[in-house]
Amino acid sequence: MRLIKKDEIKEALDEAIKDRLCVQAWLGHGNDLFLGFGDSLPDPAEYDFDTYRPKYQLKTTFADWRIETSGRLIVESNEDPYEAESAAQCLVGRHAINWKFIDSTLELEICFEGDTVLKITRMSSGNEHDNELLHEELGV
Repeated sequence: MRLIKKDEIKEALDEAIKDRLCVQAWLGHGNDLFLGFGDSLPDPAEYDFDTYRPKYQLKTTFADWRIETSGRLIVESNEDPYEAESAAQCLVGRHAINWKFIDSTLELEICFEGDTVLKITRMSSGNEHDNELLHEELGV
């Protein structure tokens, strides 16, 4: 496994997310959130969930996530999967305005138009040593 450097993560997130449209949102096993980003929504007449692959994709494996609008919680990863997936659809059709990485908490925030924010936080292992190692690897 290759360690990804912080500047590589920044470049990838800038290219894939900043100013892009969320074109797909769905939940996988364990409430992993999958988001697709692109330049336009797929044509509904030609859209096939099983074959459509957005240009850019984000998956929240081993992470907790939550969506807030105007500071109010809309949904979070530990909710009922059907309700969580339905609520996550609020991101589809919204442009991602920007993103930021919060070093102290290892949290990724993706800000969408309409004052909507997706917050992704690494699941805690419960082991402080693991958290310290991750901070060292990321240089934070």
